[in-house]
Amino acid sequence: MDITSKLTLHYLQTLSRKLIDSYKAGKYHLLDNVYSQLYPEEKQSGQDHSHKKIFFSLIKIFHPDSLNNHLQQVEIALKNNIVKKLDFYQRFTGIRMSSNNKTVLREIFSSNEVYEYETADYDENNYADDVISEADSENDIISIITRIYLGNVSDISLDSIDLAQIDSELILSHHDIDDLDGLEYCINLLHLDLSHNRIDNIYQLQFLENLESLDLSHNDIHDIDVLFKLSKLEILYLDENVLEDISVLTKLESLEFVSITGNPITSMDTISELQQKGVIVIYY
Repeated sequence: MDITSKLTLHYLQTLSRKLIDSYKAGKYHLLDNVYSQLYPEEKQSGQDHSHKKIFFSLIKIFHPDSLNNHLQQVEIALKNNIVKKLDFYQRFTGIRMSSNNKTVLREIFSSNEVYEYETADYDENNYADDVISEADSENDIISIITRIYLGNVSDISLDSIDLAQIDSELILSHHDIDDLDGLEYCINLLHLDLSHNRIDNIYQLQFLENLESLDLSHNDIHDIDVLFKLSKLEILYLDENVLEDISVLTKLESLEFVSITGNPITSMDTISELQQKGVIVIYY
């Protein structure tokens, strides 16, 4: 099978989606592996790049919008027998996403994957099914965060001062959340995952001005205008919501990557404007 028959829109869509899922899941070794396959000379020279830089580099080159350009490059290389470029596209169309290069592309991120408590410091009997079931019925944001940090301790709750001390990352996916009241106190968060919930209003997020990455995918969000205050936001996932207007994204000066698949976007104008500004947009 020649290069052009392998170089298809489906191939780029599949691979770019798996790259995105790998990055979201923190499986950076898979990204490193793909990068090494594509650029073996850099691995041999010992060059080192950040996970984010590798992700952006890969998602740009495997973006489905790049298909026509790749096909043109292959045609030129074949016509002029440019061996180096042909070798590159042989590697490009033969990427295998596994740490040992023996397994073909496979699903690496399950939509059913949920946060699990680290129970090493607790008696396993404290986490009986009936206790967890009862706790899970309390889906207000404060209760959920409290359980994440303190376990099922019903007589203790985090206050606004405690919430302000939470920095770096907070994963709140798959918690059936429909109200973000209280999240506005987590002002020092850098990375927030609210995917796979029932959120339709994100008013409280405007106060989290230190956020660098935000995952709001798989919710019921129809308005994201409050995001204009997140001047440090670099990475944003909005897939599978009910968004028609995303024009506010053009105001996010630090934005480098946004994924908006599965939304009833009414115009391509904003997508084009974002791309002109150098933002990687996944919208297929």
